[in-house]
Amino acid sequence: MGEYRFTDIFGFDADLLCMVPRPVLGLVLLYPLTEKSESGEIGKEDQKSDLYYTKQTIGNACGTVGLIHILANTKETLNIKADSIIGKFLEATKSMSPQEKAVYLEKDESFGATHEVIAQQGQTQASLDSAILYMKRASPQKSLESELDNLKIVDKSSKTSGNCITRKLKPIFESKNKSGSMRSNRSPNPQQDLKVTSSESSIDDCPGREDKVDLHFIAFVHSNGTLYELDGRKNGPTAHGPTTPDNLLEDTVAVVKKFMARDPDQMHFNLVALAKNM
Repeated sequence: MGEYRFTDIFGFDADLLCMVPRPVLGLVLLYPLTEKSESGEIGKEDQKSDLYYTKQTIGNACGTVGLIHILANTKETLNIKADSIIGKFLEATKSMSPQEKAVYLEKDESFGATHEVIAQQGQTQASLDSAILYMKRASPQKSLESELDNLKIVDKSSKTSGNCITRKLKPIFESKNKSGSMRSNRSPNPQQDLKVTSSESSIDDCPGREDKVDLHFIAFVHSNGTLYELDGRKNGPTAHGPTTPDNLLEDTVAVVKKFMARDPDQMHFNLVALAKNM
């Protein structure tokens, strides 16, 4: 998996899209949930698709669900280790219904531990005490850092603003302050040509699991010649017409433009791609 990493899409002009390494395996879109942005259906739900799809039942976990959707549907290319946390999760849930997958995710303590710990270095509110408790329950004989080493997807840019996405998958136990509490290296999200909002807020200002958040993450992948949107709030994958592995980025951008056109006054859009690590 170290051969791929998440990278920001800085704009939709052809020369900016050319900056994105190829191939692109999947994309994650952050967009605002407003009355306008939710009006008008884009694409068509396809519940007969053979894609791995899970419902989202955990509050403010759409970023995690988006990542699961991309990793699950590109696992052969990524060569995900069978004994890794995500590898075990995908194997255990592969034959389950979308709702059953969601329930399993709620109860998966090892997956929860990884999410809680990594979230400490981002802009997501999380409890270190609960993370440590998860760790002790999930892997009493195994370091969580060794599990994180199995996930080599890292973000070469700053973290995106929003509610839950965890894009920098590496151990967070890097340093302590004088009081002995954990700290992480955080940097604000840069302004980009694409409609993006930077975030200077502190972790205390970020949402918890039950907080109401007006931003949402969804994933886009290619499967059998079709571009699919994967949103855990829906009943299944949404088809957006034909695409190819070579055109996945450009075809996804075309769909994202439709999302943006529904509420053109909104500035909270961000798009990242899981692409070849050059």
